[in-house]
Amino acid sequence: MNLDEVRQVIDEANRKFSAAASKDYAGMAALYTEDAKVIPKMPRFCRPMRRLFRGGRR
Repeated sequence: MNLDEVRQVIDEANRKFSAAASKDYAGMAALYTEDAKVIPKMPRFCRPMRRLFRGGRR
C-alpha cells in the first residue's frame, strides 16, 4: 500500500465511524476487533507523564 491508499482507508474508516457514532452503536462496535480495549482520554497513570513532557514536577 502506498501513502495515498493508506490515507483513503483511514478516511473511509473515519467516515464510517462518524456516521455510526451518532446513532448506530452496533455498527460502531463492529468497526473494532473482538479484543479491542477502551482507554480513557487521560488515564490516571498518564498524568505524571504529561507533567514530565510539560517540564513540570510532581
